[in-house]
Amino acid sequence: MLQADQKEKLRLLEAGKLQQYTEQGGVVKKLTNDIHFRKGDVDLRCELAFWYEQKERADFFKNVIVTNKARTLTADSLIYFYDRDIIRAFGNPALEDSSGKITADTLIYHIEDELFYCKGDVKLTQENKNLTAKNLTYMADIKKTIATQDAIMENKENLTTLASDSIVYFNEANRISAYINPVLTKIDTASSRKTKIFGSRIKGTEKEGNFTVLQNVKIIRDEMKAFADHADYNDSTGVITLTGNPNVISDNRDIYGDKITAYLRDNKIKHVNIDGNAIASSVSHYYLPAHDSTQTKSDTSHTPQGDLVNIKDEMTGNQMDIYFKNGNTDSIRVSGMATSYYNVAQDSILKGVNQASGDTIVMHFDSTEQEQSKLHKITVVGGTEGKFIPHRTNTEMDTSIIYSAGKIQYFIENRETWLRQKANTKYKDMQLSSGKIQVLWKKNLLYAT
Repeated sequence: MLQADQKEKLRLLEAGKLQQYTEQGGVVKKLTNDIHFRKGDVDLRCELAFWYEQKERADFFKNVIVTNKARTLTADSLIYFYDRDIIRAFGNPALEDSSGKITADTLIYHIEDELFYCKGDVKLTQENKNLTAKNLTYMADIKKTIATQDAIMENKENLTTLASDSIVYFNEANRISAYINPVLTKIDTASSRKTKIFGSRIKGTEKEGNFTVLQNVKIIRDEMKAFADHADYNDSTGVITLTGNPNVISDNRDIYGDKITAYLRDNKIKHVNIDGNAIASSVSHYYLPAHDSTQTKSDTSHTPQGDLVNIKDEMTGNQMDIYFKNGNTDSIRVSGMATSYYNVAQDSILKGVNQASGDTIVMHFDSTEQEQSKLHKITVVGGTEGKFIPHRTNTEMDTSIIYSAGKIQYFIENRETWLRQKANTKYKDMQLSSGKIQVLWKKNLLYAT
């Protein structure tokens, strides 16, 4: 422990000139040029000093330097209450040791306890890192910093900032915790995109870029929002893991599960894995057919449009992987008791819903840069079963079609369904079994081979 022994007295070792006079009944010694004081391990140097021995106080001015072994304090002026071993530094005070440099408007140094209290525009500077705040307490013996009020840790190497009204930082271990309204921000210099992570508490290691977010987790990006009770974020790998009621919203799709892991590359979301009780749902907008001409909302050669309805598509399974391209969904793969519930439309007119289940379901999307990716193919593999249920307004079909096969493919744009490997279909009183069945929904035709 570095301290000045309280039994030690303040000793004047050197001064260019000494003058003595009386002020308010007490003796004042005025010293100028090359002044050097010492008490225990503490050395004090300056160019101008006033020594009040009866008050056990000394005031230092001009090029003030205080050294305590591996610690150096500089300032334009300071007051040393040497009976209590307290230094109050003003005028550009700066403290330097092996863990960094601290500057402030005012700095109070409790020598025996090795504590520094800093106020007003405080800044801790380390290699590639800055911690700023209005108030800062530095425990020099354990290299621990507590910053309060508008505290911000900026990591220039990782391009991250952690802001909070209360930050605890271990300078040499690079461990950090933020407690009051913390916000972790990751900046992509190429695109100026930002990832913002909120929570009740954020802790981690600055050097490795590993952070844990506890309670009330919220993550906001241009193309994604996420919520959970707990999150782990690795800045170097771009991996975010969510647990505790996790929910991710991306490409107008709601994603739920026991654990959700998002993989970022080049600061863009590339892949989301849902482990356990995976659910992905989205809402689409379709029209019902018009009942009569007075309800028609578009004058086209297609089926007249009636009321606009919001309908929900959903996929579920034990595991789910969602892949993204250009910020939009490129494909979704569901495995383990996989199910899909997908609404079918023609010319934006709702026709019905396709329900399917199997070991694995894969959805392929058109992921070109647009507001929302468009589904163009569904593949179901392994013990597949399905049912098409026509909507009550569908005048072309009034009974469900039930089907099964080893593999089923739905081609959305062409409105075709291919069933392979022990294919079976049932419609009303008709049942058909074959090695391959092809359904052409546009023409209401069915081929079996």
